[in-house]
Amino acid sequence: SGRMRADFLDIGKADCIVIRSDSQTAVVDTGYEDTSQTVLDYLESEGVEEIDYLILTHFDKDHVGGAAALIEAYDIGMILQPDYSADEEDSKPYRLYEAAVEKYDHNPVTVKETLTLIMEDIVFTIYPPEKLEYDSDKDNNRSLVTVVQHGDVRMLLAGDAEKERIDEILTGIPDLESDLLKVPHHGHEEKNSEELFEATDAQYAVICADRDDGKDGPDEDIIEALEDGGTEVFVTGDGIVQAVSDGKSLNVSQK
Repeated sequence: SGRMRADFLDIGKADCIVIRSDSQTAVVDTGYEDTSQTVLDYLESEGVEEIDYLILTHFDKDHVGGAAALIEAYDIGMILQPDYSADEEDSKPYRLYEAAVEKYDHNPVTVKETLTLIMEDIVFTIYPPEKLEYDSDKDNNRSLVTVVQHGDVRMLLAGDAEKERIDEILTGIPDLESDLLKVPHHGHEEKNSEELFEATDAQYAVICADRDDGKDGPDEDIIEALEDGGTEVFVTGDGIVQAVSDGKSLNVSQK
């Protein structure tokens, strides 16, 4: 079987994950509007010519910010998005995304139930939130959560899930054991974070954040809990994190 490569970009406290099979590319989240040039330069330097799947986990500016620039620069096979609108937040990056979708005639797929995508020998299973409204941090809790399966290798990308959504992950996704966990919400601690870490029992964890970003940096307790559980922790602020799978095992390094 082919190879899978997942790159977690170094763009501050923001998510952009580029996942490639032998000849196709998926992008999960797009960082901020002002990091979009970094993302475009990276894709160009990697020789990416089109994006087969663009998965937007939710509409916060550090996830949807670069979407308009990507839609402008690349042919995109399919855009997947959560089932809500960020109009009420008067969010400029969201409005730019909406305008780009219209201008380039895209019809994003709104994920309302569990959805499977196949990209050569990679299987993406996308789990939508189970509720339309959450008590707190509703956008973060509306995050699409994606399981990426490549042969025996599995990655769990948890968006910005906070406590309520982590509960849904724990009860709603069968077989959480993973080789890699993209730690939810830039490494912010929740009451049930450790439960998630135990359930995933990951060899590697990636936190999309800058390590020394004061209160915005990842919580020390989170890093400690992961390391205590035997997980090797990578923080994107230290450089692009690159995970490579041959379908049997996953190797993670940082450049």
